[in-house]
Amino acid sequence: MIRFEEEIYKFITDNGLLEPGDKVLLGVSGGADSVCLLRVLLALRTRLGLNHTIVVAHVNHMLRGEEADADEVFTRTLCEKHGVEFYAYHKDIHAMAEALGISTEEAGRNYRYQVFEELSKEKGCHKIAVAHHRDDMAETVLLNMLRGSGIAGMAGIAPVRGKIIRPLLNVGRKDIEQYLDELGQDYVTDMTNLGTDYTRNKVRHILMPEMEKLNPGAIEHIASFADDSRKIEEYLDRQTKEAYEKAKIASEAGVKLSISVMKALDDIIIRRAIHCALAEVAGKRKDITRRHIEAVISVINGESGGFVNMPYEMIARKSYDELIIEKLCSDRIDEKTAIHINIDMQRLKVEGQLIYDLPEGSLIIKYFEGEKLGHGEGCNKPTDEKNECTKIFDYDKMNSTVCIRNPLEGDYIIIDKEGHTKKLNRVFIDAKIDRRAREKWPVVAKGTEILWAVDLRYNEAYRVDVSTEGIVMMTYMRACEDK
Repeated sequence: MIRFEEEIYKFITDNGLLEPGDKVLLGVSGGADSVCLLRVLLALRTRLGLNHTIVVAHVNHMLRGEEADADEVFTRTLCEKHGVEFYAYHKDIHAMAEALGISTEEAGRNYRYQVFEELSKEKGCHKIAVAHHRDDMAETVLLNMLRGSGIAGMAGIAPVRGKIIRPLLNVGRKDIEQYLDELGQDYVTDMTNLGTDYTRNKVRHILMPEMEKLNPGAIEHIASFADDSRKIEEYLDRQTKEAYEKAKIASEAGVKLSISVMKALDDIIIRRAIHCALAEVAGKRKDITRRHIEAVISVINGESGGFVNMPYEMIARKSYDELIIEKLCSDRIDEKTAIHINIDMQRLKVEGQLIYDLPEGSLIIKYFEGEKLGHGEGCNKPTDEKNECTKIFDYDKMNSTVCIRNPLEGDYIIIDKEGHTKKLNRVFIDAKIDRRAREKWPVVAKGTEILWAVDLRYNEAYRVDVSTEGIVMMTYMRACEDK
């Protein structure tokens, strides 16, 4: 066996890229790298147990006219010669890029992987092999470094990512070309790869040659550094996931993290956990940078109520000991969540019970004659006194203007028997209620006087006493509770 093929075989087996019986889809453009991938897998097919289960996909990006058509013909002929299934796809990548507002390079990559995924499912392929090699690895590391990537970016290109495998990552471009020369195998050259219009081409044709002049082993050393970085990244990823779950607080929308738990972590884990939270809310990691992470750190170290806008219409804000990352206006009051219901006190007295459905639960209101419960302090506690979701009121101290609503500016509550008052907003602050949560909080009110901030504070002026004749019992049942 040719030494080159032996190196590829060892890399495949050491990294578990292929198993006997796997059916493999190859992306083949006709260039040296992908032609090498096809030829070496064909040479190793029996030894790897692949038999005849190799399928080739070729994407014509329609960017280079007759030259691109010639590449397709070349690849088709090569596959026919070796008895390999061949499928060609055509896409106007320039039009696609303009429509999506992205570069042609990104559009082409996105479409290729879309094709690979769809065809692999259709043909029952277990793996998708692409032809990235050691030089590509080094270029990617340098590009990521220039963009300000962290350890994950320094890890470069992984040998395996889901169904995607990269069997050539341990060999360089010169090794590939030498192997094809030994086989007498020709290939096509995409002339656009020889220019310096794209950033990657500038790294390939300008930066990398200069680095190799300084040290001929530069590419190999960068690839080794990337391999070490990948192992470090995997370790940090495990530590981050464990810490992230510990810091996470149950939330109906967005992500909440305990700041006190976060501050006990190592600095690098804190930043990675923040990145996890941003990515979870955004649904993607792209474009979340070091600058955004540092901005969130500033919020954590600032005062409660501080916030900063993030990409993808997100906001990161601090509420007491919580870091909250959510979509902008994700929980603002709208027509569906706003509350304003007048309580029919006369009807309550006649029917004995009223139930009002609220956005996040129900308010059950019952009426009793005073003598049925007994007078005195005891009749203010017909249920467990620790259950803040049930409160007792003197019916005669209430009137027909009582309503259930959301808080308003100027709301206040009587906090003791002497009649001292406190602004409702101050009650929220003292209880460390998140600013956004206050807006949706259900309150029972008479004008701007709050009778009950549900599950929070009760108006002392409405307690029953020895003169009470009618009693109102209000129970707030959250949507998750059994009624």
